[in-house]
Amino acid sequence: MASLASRSVSVKSLISNKYFLSSPHLPKTNLVSTSNKTSSAKSAALCAKASLFSSPKQTTKDSTRPTKVQELYVYEINERDRGSPAYLRLSQKETNSLGDLVPFSNKLYSGNLEKRLGITSGICVLIQHVPERNGDRYEAIYSFYFGDYGHLSVQGAYLTYEESYLAVTGGSGVFEGAYGQVKLQQLFSLSSFSILST
Repeated sequence: MASLASRSVSVKSLISNKYFLSSPHLPKTNLVSTSNKTSSAKSAALCAKASLFSSPKQTTKDSTRPTKVQELYVYEINERDRGSPAYLRLSQKETNSLGDLVPFSNKLYSGNLEKRLGITSGICVLIQHVPERNGDRYEAIYSFYFGDYGHLSVQGAYLTYEESYLAVTGGSGVFEGAYGQVKLQQLFSLSSFSILST
């Protein structure tokens, strides 16, 4: 099953330096900064779109967390070249059931679909099959990997039939100290496809 989802992640960071992405795999743009300028890197894919966002929160004078919001929009695409996803029916039932596992790894692209930024990789555990909504509810644990720039880890409920919000549980590299949420939007899903040739 190929799918296109949009992930919207809200990230605030304790990073005090300005970082520029100059890798050939990333657009040359200011990705993370605590300055007054909001930076964004756009990524795209045929299967998933991710955006990092959050609303500023009131801080006390003792707070060490910055209130500056950083946004990152990415698309996650399953190009069917990574053997992903693998669906492991641990329940041994014909319909999706509690405990079925879906490990996956997909590619991340910029919002303009011009640059590959990295990959996502993780696992989803089926919590509930929802036949009346023609979908499933999973507990998802995965990361957005951006090569030498680091990664963002997320966890939470993934619903195949509506938007989902997952928690940013941390990060490394330029994403060290990240927190917030990921908004995941399923853009499209293909349960079957045909290739016609003449």
